[in-house]
Amino acid sequence: MQIQSVSDRIAIGLSFLCILHCLLLPLLLILTPSAILAFMSDESVHKTLLLVIVPVGIYALTFGYKAHKKWSVVLTALVGLIVLGSTGILEHEVLGETGEVILTILGSSLIVFGHIQNARLRKQAKSID
Repeated sequence: MQIQSVSDRIAIGLSFLCILHCLLLPLLLILTPSAILAFMSDESVHKTLLLVIVPVGIYALTFGYKAHKKWSVVLTALVGLIVLGSTGILEHEVLGETGEVILTILGSSLIVFGHIQNARLRKQAKSID
C-alpha cells in the first residue's frame, strides 16, 4: 500500500511541475541565464515529465481502482493523461503558446484531481477492510 500512496504523490507532484513549467516559463525568460532557459524551454522537458507521469499514474490508478472500484476517478485522471499527452504530441506549433498552456494546465489539473481522489478513496477502502 505504501508504494501506491507514493505513486499517487509522484503523479501529483509531476503534474504540478508541468503546470509550473508552463506558467513560470515567461518569468524565467526574463530572470535566468540563457543556458538554463534553453533547457527549460525545450519541449523535451514536457516529454520527459510525460514519460514518467504516464506509467506512474497508470500504476497508481490501477491499484487504487482495485481498492475503491470507482471508474469516475480513473476516467478523470485518464482524460487528464490523454489531454496532457496530446499537448505533448501536438506542441505549440499546432496549438499555439496559449493553447499549449491551457491544455497543459487542464490536463495536469485533471490528473492531480484524479490522483487526490484516488488516494483518498484508497485510504477509505483500506480503513474499511
